[in-house]
Amino acid sequence: LTEFYSELSRGLLTVTGQVTPWVRTHLTLQQVTAGQAGFGEESRVLEYLWNALQQADPHVDFGAFDNDGPDGVPNSGDDDGVVDAVAFEFIEVSGSCGGPGIWPHRSAISWRTGGDPFTSTDPGPGGPIRVDAYIIQSVTECDGVAVQNANVIGHEMGHVLGLPDLYHPIDGIEPTTRRWVVGCWGLMAAGSWGCGDPSLRVEGYGPVHMSPWSLAQLGWTDFQEAGHDVRYQPYVVEPTGDGGRPLRIPLDPAGRESIVLEYRTREGFDRSLPGQGLLAYRWNLDGQFRPVRDSGVPYRFRLLEGDGNDDLIRTHENGGNRGELSDLLGFPGNETRLSATTQPSTRREDGSPSSLTIHRISLLPRGAAVWISTHPTPAVVPQDGSPPSARSPYIQFHRIGGGVPPYRLESTDLPGWLSVEVSDDLLLLTGVPTGEGTGSLSVALSDAEETRFTWDGEVVVGPFFLEIGRVADELLRDTSTLTALEVESLDELGNGNGRLDVGDLRTHLRTTGQGGPGS
Repeated sequence: LTEFYSELSRGLLTVTGQVTPWVRTHLTLQQVTAGQAGFGEESRVLEYLWNALQQADPHVDFGAFDNDGPDGVPNSGDDDGVVDAVAFEFIEVSGSCGGPGIWPHRSAISWRTGGDPFTSTDPGPGGPIRVDAYIIQSVTECDGVAVQNANVIGHEMGHVLGLPDLYHPIDGIEPTTRRWVVGCWGLMAAGSWGCGDPSLRVEGYGPVHMSPWSLAQLGWTDFQEAGHDVRYQPYVVEPTGDGGRPLRIPLDPAGRESIVLEYRTREGFDRSLPGQGLLAYRWNLDGQFRPVRDSGVPYRFRLLEGDGNDDLIRTHENGGNRGELSDLLGFPGNETRLSATTQPSTRREDGSPSSLTIHRISLLPRGAAVWISTHPTPAVVPQDGSPPSARSPYIQFHRIGGGVPPYRLESTDLPGWLSVEVSDDLLLLTGVPTGEGTGSLSVALSDAEETRFTWDGEVVVGPFFLEIGRVADELLRDTSTLTALEVESLDELGNGNGRLDVGDLRTHLRTTGQGGPGS
């Protein structure tokens, strides 16, 4: 647990504690759980915990674990007189595994008593030290043999730090009746259960790291903030585990909704993840963690699944799962461009379009580069490219950024040899110029919101030019890559004998300067 939270917080939190000897309470297992994992009015979990604390009290200085004051010294007079947290361990297989034990949880003694925490015999600044907040889990894995790893206790410790669950027990507490929302990608969802089929528990899975939302609540990460007015702007998302900052991209002018991108690696405690790469999350400040079914209220924070199938917001009965490799953006077969017209989509939760387009995702050796637009007004973003040369096929594309796709071509004013078309977020220029010269062009377009925009430019056609390698291939290797017009032009500008030969090649090398001195 100490190693996990040190890695997760990147050294900002050190979890320490003391393990007491085992104690046996005066209650039987059946009396404690009432055969319902500790749920229900007949269970006696409070009495069980109270009796365990009474027996542990002589062996523990509870004042050593009251350390929430500013001086960083336990029980120094500036603390609140309440132990930060107590973890109870029992030997039975837990109820969450289908065993006879208590279902692991976080709660407080005062919640169960109706107001009174346990009072120890250790003195504090304002009276005896009290014990209230607790977590409880089994000391064994679900097989009843292996000693627990830090997965369950790591999740419950997240509650001690004030974090909510990021799953939704919409039809009950059982794993098959939950929507897993963030799934196995986040500690406070299924990060201690595993991925895939909710009816199965993956032994030894996790604990995996927290999601960006959880990390931000604890002050363990902050964000790169994308602006509201960028067009085809590149950003690099570095691994969160290395201290890289997730990228937060607004979906509305007020910033109530956003998409967060983070890069995860299969390293350290994240080695159990199904894969490494770029994840996207939806963050809605007006959402809830457990919205009422069919209420129309969105989730506060959820994974935007790369495969677009929304399995994480369906229960097992409805075909849901706890997460899978294809949740990653850029996974083979998934969209590598996200916009208001793709699935998954950058539309807002109410279905209205946003102006966010993620144009490109490029996976780096360690991280990902993304190119995004958020500007409400569309415009053409010119891209660098080679200028056209006379009599050679010309292909050039420019990006369209901002506004809401799809984009539509309205009218054009172009040189006669040039054609233009729109494909997704690309403005494609193609043609074969007949000769040298400069021509102007004007293209009028509109987006899905009927916002019209114009791009004006010029195209400068240079002299006829072919790379030496292409001509040599045509002559020496019998591999044709030249067009009929290019062959005709080479001969016409060469020896004019009606066929392509070495003489034409030598003339082209000399006139274009590709052959060097003496060519």
